Amino acid sequence: GDESEPEWRGILYAVTLFVSNVCAVALDHHGIHNVYLAGNKMRTATISAIYGKTLRLSNAARQRFTTGEITNLMSVDAKRILDTVPFTYFIAVAPSEILISLALIYYNLGWS
Repeated sequence: GDESEPEWRGILYAVTLFVSNVCAVALDHHGIHNVYLAGNKMRTATISAIYGKTLRLSNAARQRFTTGEITNLMSVDAKRILDTVPFTYFIAVAPSEILISLALIYYNLGWS
């Protein structure tokens, strides 16, 4: 084997990679958790706004919507908000992750 590099340096690299990946995963999950909490709050606010609006409808306007349609607005459409909001986290984080990855590839490989 090549004895030009000490063994401890390889162990240090491996431990550093492991710790940095653990930190990255923890931070990623923390961010995703916060986005899910925000999405749930948005869903609750949407349901509350729709419900409040139905209470203020006049009798003539109330005839246009069935109870099922109103329930659909409160459940299905609000659920779509909850399903969509977490992906906004990836829209915000992905460009920086791509740039950092490209910079590290360039640093290690150059313009090969």
